[in-house]
Formats: sequence, C-alpha cells, structure tokens
Amino acid sequence: MIFWYSKRQIKIGLLLLFFFVVGTSCFIPPLQSPDEPAHLSRAYLLSKGEIFLGVSDGVTGGKVDSGFLKYLDSFTYIHPKFPVKVIEERLETSRGLRWSSEDQFIGLPNTAAYFPISYAPQAIGIILGKSFDLSINQTYYLCRLASLVSTLALLFFALRLYAMPPLVIACFLTPMTIFQMGTASLDAVSFGSAALATSLFMRGCNRSLTFTSFMHWSMTFLFFSIATTRLNFIFLTLLPVVLYFYRQSIWSIWQALISFILATSWGLFALISIQGLTNARNFSTVEIIRYYFQNPFEYFRVLFDTLRNRELIVSYWKGFIGHLGWADTLLNKHTYLIFFALFLSLGFLTFRKIALKHHDRFRIFLFISLFLSFFSLFTILLFAWSRHPTLFIEGIQGRYFIPFMILIGYGFFDKSLGKSDIKIVKLICILMIGITLFSTLHALLNRYWLI
Repeated sequence: MIFWYSKRQIKIGLLLLFFFVVGTSCFIPPLQSPDEPAHLSRAYLLSKGEIFLGVSDGVTGGKVDSGFLKYLDSFTYIHPKFPVKVIEERLETSRGLRWSSEDQFIGLPNTAAYFPISYAPQAIGIILGKSFDLSINQTYYLCRLASLVSTLALLFFALRLYAMPPLVIACFLTPMTIFQMGTASLDAVSFGSAALATSLFMRGCNRSLTFTSFMHWSMTFLFFSIATTRLNFIFLTLLPVVLYFYRQSIWSIWQALISFILATSWGLFALISIQGLTNARNFSTVEIIRYYFQNPFEYFRVLFDTLRNRELIVSYWKGFIGHLGWADTLLNKHTYLIFFALFLSLGFLTFRKIALKHHDRFRIFLFISLFLSFFSLFTILLFAWSRHPTLFIEGIQGRYFIPFMILIGYGFFDKSLGKSDIKIVKLICILMIGITLFSTLHALLNRYWLI
C-alpha cells in the first residue's frame, strides 16, 4: 500500500484543520447545531454515569442541572422559527450562568435512541468543567474543544493506518462538516469514527499489512458505536466477518456476531422503551410498521417516489455540502455547484476499477452493507418520523449521507495515484478549503451577527 501523503503532511494538515475549525467556530453562537441542546443534555447524563434513561409523565429523559438547562434555553431565540441576530445582552447574561445544586427532569426522546458512547468527549468536558468550577459557558466551549480534539485524533489514526482516499478527505473539508466539527454536537465524532473504522477494515483486508488484535477490537468497537448512534448502519457490525477470509481468525466471526446482537438488542430496546416522540401524526411507530408490513406495495411506492423526487435529491446534496445552523442557513447557490464539480473531479481521478479477484472481494460485502444501510435510513425515518400517511419520507437531512460518502470513498475511490494526480488532488483540496472558509464565514456573519 502506497500513501500519497507523508507523515509530516498529516501533522501539518490536521494542525491547520484544528485552527481552521476553531477560527470558524468563533463565529458560531452556542447551540446552533440541530438538536445540540438535547445532545449536550445526553452528554451531561453520561457524565453522571447514566446510560439508560428514565420516564416521567410519559416522556423518556433524565435529570439535568437546572443552571445548565437555563443556559441551553438562553439561546432558543436564535432558531429557524425566530431568525434574529445574536443579542449581545443575552450573550453576556449566558456567560454569567453557574452550575446549581438542583436537577430538573427534561424529556430527551430524540436522543434516547443513541447508545451514548459517542458522547464521551462532551461528557469528559462537562466533568472537567464542573471539577474546575468553570462557568457553564466555559464548560460548553470545553465540550466543543473535546469533541474537536477527539475527532482529529480519530482522523490522525485513520490517516496513519491506511491511505485515506482524497474523496474521504474532501468530506472533512465541506462547510457542513467544518460547521459540525466546530460545535458540541454528535456528528463530528461519528464522522471521525466512520473514517477510522473503515480505515481499520481496509487494513485488515490487506494481507501485506500487520493487523493486531487491538486493531481488530477497535474496529469492532467503532462499528458498534456507529451502529448504535446511527441505527441504519447496524449492518456494518457484520463487516468484521469478512476479515476471517483474510486473517483466518475465528474471533472475526464471534466479534461481529456479538456486536450485531448487542446493537440489534439496543435498537429493539429503544423502539420499545422510548416514550414521548412527537411529530405531526397520531400513530405509534409500531402501528406504522404493522401498516407497511400489511401493505408492502405502499412502502415501495413511498420509497420510490422519495428517491425520484428531484427537489428532495437537490436538498440532500445541499444539506451534504452545507445547510448550516438548524438547517436554516444556506450558502451561495454557486457553492453547491462548485463542490459538485470538485467532488466529481476527485471521483474521476480516484475511481478504482474492481477486478473482483480474491483480494478485492471484500468490496462486495462493503457494497452490500452500504446498500442495506442506505435503505434502512429511509425505512427508519418512514416508520419513526414521517407523517402517516405520507407521500414522501420526511426528516432526512443531507449530513446523514456524510458517513456513506466516507465508506464509499474507502471502498471504491482508492486508486493508486501518480505524481500528476497527486498534484491535482492537492490543488482541489486547497480550492475546497478556500471556498469553505469564504462561504462559511459569509453565511455565518449574515445569519448571526450584525455586519
């Protein structure tokens, strides 16, 4: 395996990315990522050692520090329903809020379905903030920092263990990913986990490279963490089975089966136990599942109509590149077209022709896992979120496809690059960075700040 970048370039690139994200995040007010208050509340509960949530008045949730809740509520005025600028007086008031000694129950049905492994960085930030008696605002920014450092650490190991395809690197240079990396949401760590898990999988399928038991366990753990925070990726937990054919270790099969059973059990537990999910419908998830099982042609009709709807496809792409804030801050329309051209160029340069010989057959299993995960995403949103009855599947955002692109990049766009190709790839990445910096700052300044 030949790396198209050096170890020195990895360090410099990640250091620049760190300052790039930190600089951008200075213009992102607190709690502007979708459902970020709920994610932080979940991290707070994890910081107290609570993995399983309770129920109060028919809503799943937990007890959170009342001062912390007051901080979370102090930014609700900056919301799609109230598209106003940041009010300096309110920002200053929020900075003075301190931790209280009282806990208050809050409903968290939307995040209760996530096994809280990926909240560990934010939970550590909260623990440190309380231990050093930092203000809640300081603790919040410590959570942002912990999430960013964890994501960059995951990327560092992914870059070192297996040659990261340019298409994957491009996924971490879009306005959407940079924005999410600058917040305390769940996405950034999930994206980094997807990159490292797939990097380990690719390394495990390459017999010319060493693959230790620690790497194997790490890969299994990461796929499990992804599957229990993005339930449609549950089939990824079975990928370690493929390594049996390359490493002849029976543990590959056992680890995969145990991980799949645990992830499935968690998903079923979440489906049965979570109470209080609210949306514009009067049917329970179980009732809707039963309906589509009894009317399978209706399921395929809704799915087909969704996938062929041009407006929805365009919105997915725009969300993939950048629907910032609570999906209410758009970039310049030309930005989406330019990124489309740049991603397409990287695709042409790095597409790998699959020979399907023995050493390449693992890509078939990767494709099957991605195929099942893709349709699972639409199915889960149809059952658990969309109105009933519905013409199209609702609730799918473009950023949900970033992990897909990461896996696709590793599996099918990892061609060995010549010197001229490497120069073009690096030029495209530099262009992406420049466009992302300009378009993101322009959008943030116009949305949040008086300029």
